[in-house]
Amino acid sequence: MRDIRKKYWNITKNVIQQCSVVLEVLDARDAWGTKNYSVEKWAGRSKLVLVITKSDLIKGEKKGEVLERFKGYDIVFFSSKKRQGKKLLIDMIRRKTKRRPIKVGVVGYPNVGKSSLINQLKGRRSAPVANVPGKTKNIQWLRIAEDIMLMDTPGVIPRGERSQSLLLKAAISPDRLKNPEDNAARIIDEFREKGQLDSLSKLYDVDLGGAEDSFEAIEKIAERKGLLLKGGELNTFEAAKHVIRDFQKGRLVLA
Repeated sequence: MRDIRKKYWNITKNVIQQCSVVLEVLDARDAWGTKNYSVEKWAGRSKLVLVITKSDLIKGEKKGEVLERFKGYDIVFFSSKKRQGKKLLIDMIRRKTKRRPIKVGVVGYPNVGKSSLINQLKGRRSAPVANVPGKTKNIQWLRIAEDIMLMDTPGVIPRGERSQSLLLKAAISPDRLKNPEDNAARIIDEFREKGQLDSLSKLYDVDLGGAEDSFEAIEKIAERKGLLLKGGELNTFEAAKHVIRDFQKGRLVLA
């Protein structure tokens, strides 16, 4: 795994060096958490554009927080689902450099929406798209306009980042977790602390307000979904993975 990460970092660094514009893709739900400052160090802010994907999952107030946090950066809010931001992004790319053709690199954490972004820019399916983290494995040049060439890169993760942090950024799959209950409980805790348990109750069609803690909430979800082990014991392992997947795919959204 360490050798693969090193290889991906080398590919990313090489792409950045080749390109005159770099799109750093950030997940709108955790824009600063998915910001990679090694990318900025290599690219320099002058050729960097922050593309905030999945922007349909956040409200105007949250967008204001993102703009304030990244004041001084070139920023485009982008939504593949709503088909918003494409023209603005193309225009910004052309303003960033006088070189033609423009070579553009796309970088970011796994599963922040890079492939969906590329597909929208090109206008048809041209890169694999999936909710499974780490789908894109190799770089590829794509022509998205007569004067713009784009290169995709593998998702890259900073060294030493913990699995809980990566999980909330959708950078790793819940299927790789030994104890998904702990991670799902952390997600539910976030909703509980912000007084938004109702959104979970609505999604899973079960009242979670009376649950003493997040682990009991997972049990209620398992019961409602009919997830049982042999002997009738609740399968909280699978229920927890449901919660994690729903959060990663944007079905569970903190307002």
